[in-house]
Amino acid sequence: MGARTGGAAVAATAVLVVADLAGALARTGVAGRAMPLPGSADAREYFLDSPVATLVAGAMALVAAGALAVLATAYRELTRHARRAGPIVSGAVLVLGAAGLAHLALGVLAPVLPATAVHALHLVAALGGGVLHVVTLGLVVTVLARSYGWTPGLRVTGAIVGWAAVGTLLTLVAADLVPFAGVALLGLLVWLAFAAHQWAYADQRH
Repeated sequence: MGARTGGAAVAATAVLVVADLAGALARTGVAGRAMPLPGSADAREYFLDSPVATLVAGAMALVAAGALAVLATAYRELTRHARRAGPIVSGAVLVLGAAGLAHLALGVLAPVLPATAVHALHLVAALGGGVLHVVTLGLVVTVLARSYGWTPGLRVTGAIVGWAAVGTLLTLVAADLVPFAGVALLGLLVWLAFAAHQWAYADQRH
């Protein structure tokens, strides 16, 4: 497996899981008020009243983006033969990075930004940290799952959870399906945790 990447995969996955869950908790208002949907009349009021939660969500999105980039580097051997692996991973990292920067901008600048700018940043933050993150991470998992480096069971489950996550795009037109995105994200994170464990175990044997 070349350089020892098992430890890097485990560490990056752990950081990604913690950052994703912490960011989700911040957005859903576990300690207070949940972030409203883009276009909501009370969106500006939310960012004025909840700067800490907004900044935490932004910081966690940036941390998760960095962890995903490290994870992709650790798994480069598995994805080097997949034509679309690079653009897919880059897209997933950029989506999270944009969401993180949008959250940070809202947390700091919401009091002085015009309403149109707040709504635009809110849309980027909500989509990039929500359904688009789930969809792009799902595509990353489907690419990883195609490798014969995993056990058959992990390959099959990766394809299932990955494509199920891509299906969360439907939440953009069917609001009732929004909770499915959270379930899909948990499925992806669990799969990545098992994958990192298997990769580290195999790495130790070489």
